[in-house]
Amino acid sequence: MGTYTMIVMIVGIVFLAGTLNNWISTKKKIAAAQSDEDTIKLIRELEARIVTLERIVTDKGAQLRDEIDAL
Repeated sequence: MGTYTMIVMIVGIVFLAGTLNNWISTKKKIAAAQSDEDTIKLIRELEARIVTLERIVTDKGAQLRDEIDAL
């Protein structure tokens, strides 16, 4: 194997490793972004449920207050 062949192979391996590293990094960022979107969706669903629960709690408190006032 000649010197130039080895140099070309080493340069090729370096470029291949850099490309592979960028590809893996991009895949991780995409996975993290998807995870963030899922988390945001879950938080919004939980916020909607909290609003419903707050409405139930405050309505029952108002009904109870009205019943006490009626006595």
